[in-house]
Amino acid sequence: MREHGEYAIVIEGNVVHCYFDGGINIETTISFFDQLEQTVSALDRWIWFVHTTRDSAGTPDSGDYALNFIAKLHNLGCIAYALQVNNIVVNYYAQKITNLVPVPFLASKSETELNTFIEPFVDLLG
Repeated sequence: MREHGEYAIVIEGNVVHCYFDGGINIETTISFFDQLEQTVSALDRWIWFVHTTRDSAGTPDSGDYALNFIAKLHNLGCIAYALQVNNIVVNYYAQKITNLVPVPFLASKSETELNTFIEPFVDLLG
């Protein structure tokens, strides 16, 4: 099967911004996490800021794959995780992530609230 859905990874200092749009299938999920892992390998410690749209969603197998990866974030140097919640599907996964993620985590619809959350971590990393 071919990849479905769109993503982009943008680094600003020690913040790794990831943007998702559309329905994400397992092929896209695997490709994304492979690219994310390659991208962050150049960083010692970093903050993950995930941006979603109202159309962002994933297949059940892509969600399971993502949850397994998220459980290992600290092993890759991630020190905080901010997730923008814009729909019920992302909210469902945010609830699962809360009990799983090994670093400080905030899920919110408000980008302002998420930026405030990551600010002390950005300051910590200088």
